[in-house]
Amino acid sequence: MNTLNMIKKNLLVELKDIFAFIAIPFAGGLFGMVISTIIYFSSGREFYMELSSFMVMVAGVFCLLFGVAFSERNSFTLAVTMGVTRKNYFLSRYVVLLLQIILTLAAMALMIGIDKLMFPGAEHGSMFNLVDISPVTVIVVCLIFPVFSMFMGMLYVRFDRKFFWAVWGLWMLGSLGIPRALNAMSDRPDSAIAKIGFFFKDIITASDWKLGVTGVVVLAIVLFFTVKLYKTQPITA
Repeated sequence: MNTLNMIKKNLLVELKDIFAFIAIPFAGGLFGMVISTIIYFSSGREFYMELSSFMVMVAGVFCLLFGVAFSERNSFTLAVTMGVTRKNYFLSRYVVLLLQIILTLAAMALMIGIDKLMFPGAEHGSMFNLVDISPVTVIVVCLIFPVFSMFMGMLYVRFDRKFFWAVWGLWMLGSLGIPRALNAMSDRPDSAIAKIGFFFKDIITASDWKLGVTGVVVLAIVLFFTVKLYKTQPITA
């Protein structure tokens, strides 16, 4: 089976997962909008906190990283045992995940637009400013994220429950640390956690050429280890 046919087949097989991975972030955005509306009425109809885009991002990252990782074992094993070459599976998987992240970003953009239109007379606030993110950043994220998702998936295939607990710990650390970093960046800019937040902000908002170079380097490193895992992973029942 050639690569193009494998991509088409993989798209059809994973169509349900693609829609699920888009529906979950979209539902997260709607949930964020409900919370924002409650905050709006609680503040005397003067302040509206734009939470939808943040909730879409969190839910989207969760699906694209952990959902892909936990489904990789069955997908990879089934494809290879049915005679699909690892190269064709790798390329088709990348295309599917690239489509998923593009659709997730589209859902995020839609929620941002809706958030901006909500209660126009109120003061609006947001947890982060997406206006500063350049198109190059979006392109870099789209290219790197599928490879990183596949890398996470193969780590789960290789290490099983050890990987699960490691990811759970990192997720909890991020869930607790990211909001604290965002608050510290505005309230305590000299603190250690704020400096970490500013470090990542500088990366995201860097000039296009710096971001492009960083993206190429990160992509090359992650791609190298991902391909190595795909080539060397034994097939187990």
